[in-house]
Amino acid sequence: MFSNIRNNEIELFLTGLPVPPLPLTPSIPCSYIPTFILCKSALEKRAIWDEMTYYIKNSFVPVDEDQNWEFKGHRNFSSDEIPAWRHDGTKACPIRNPKEFAKLTNGVNRTRQPISRNINGFLNSGKHGTILIGVLDTGKVEGIPMSSLQKDHLLVNLEDCLRRFRPSVPHDLVKVAFIPVVNNVSELLSFDAEQAKICEPTNDIRFQPHFLRTSSLCWCEVFSMKRQRQFGLTPPLYVIEIRIAGLHPSQRTPEVSKAIAGLIPATASPLEQLSWPAFINEDNGAFVRVFASVVKYTKEEITKFNNIQTQTFIKDSLKLMRAGDEKWEVEKEKLQLLLPDSKVDLVTFLEEAIRIQEKPVYSTNPILPRKL
Repeated sequence: MFSNIRNNEIELFLTGLPVPPLPLTPSIPCSYIPTFILCKSALEKRAIWDEMTYYIKNSFVPVDEDQNWEFKGHRNFSSDEIPAWRHDGTKACPIRNPKEFAKLTNGVNRTRQPISRNINGFLNSGKHGTILIGVLDTGKVEGIPMSSLQKDHLLVNLEDCLRRFRPSVPHDLVKVAFIPVVNNVSELLSFDAEQAKICEPTNDIRFQPHFLRTSSLCWCEVFSMKRQRQFGLTPPLYVIEIRIAGLHPSQRTPEVSKAIAGLIPATASPLEQLSWPAFINEDNGAFVRVFASVVKYTKEEITKFNNIQTQTFIKDSLKLMRAGDEKWEVEKEKLQLLLPDSKVDLVTFLEEAIRIQEKPVYSTNPILPRKL
């Protein structure tokens, strides 16, 4: 899988297939096409550049892995990128040992899991979450060296991964921020100057296609390593924050509400229109964030669980209204954002949503009760 950045557009296309000479206009809806994808630049839509906080190297973050935090020491988003590592630390060769390579890449004896599982779990749980890439499981900040080419590769790679989700993930639901890692606070003032010392590529080199969906090194990785050996300078260290928005009705922003509305069909029931969809990742897996890990469920189980959470939230809000509580005005503003049509009466729509009794869904997960 190749990707190309050209004229603030991102093109993703399969190896060996012709690339269209002109990009599609930004007004055309973005959807996954087997041959190629053209969409507005993820460098603008997915990334967050207006923040300048920092991490101190070898320090420990003040949070632990829990319902809202996940630490990762690698940047492999999909299972296609997981190397075929053996237990002794060596890699299996796909040419000399094809059977062993197939076993290791299919998840047998795999110790490293793709980040897409965690993104999928945060989205399906409905609670906002943050994935810190460059922080060890112990909470120690290590950072990941990244040149501008490697940043481009990470953003394009994440964009490709999220577009393989079903449904594909809108830009407002997942954002990326590159936070510098420094040895001390005073070093932060010279961070940009140090970065400029590294010989960065010209635009002609930067716009070359990136190699995706493989554990092999992309040309941008090789280029950065050659520059490091040539000039003796390593790229700046970063902690990459993957920020997943809260999809639960109580946590939605206007932008998130609008993005979710585009994923729910108009024929859905009132309760489903107020809830959020179940996402399936690129490996056809559906996960939910449970404490500091992810648990696999079926799509039907997640949809039912999301509807129950939404129904409970609506009932609590209606109780505030009937009791004349002052908090109702705050909840009313949040609920107004969830309505598919501004002309619909809020209270009538909410009462209709909780009145509908759906068929029970039975769990196939052994750690869950049989009936949800």
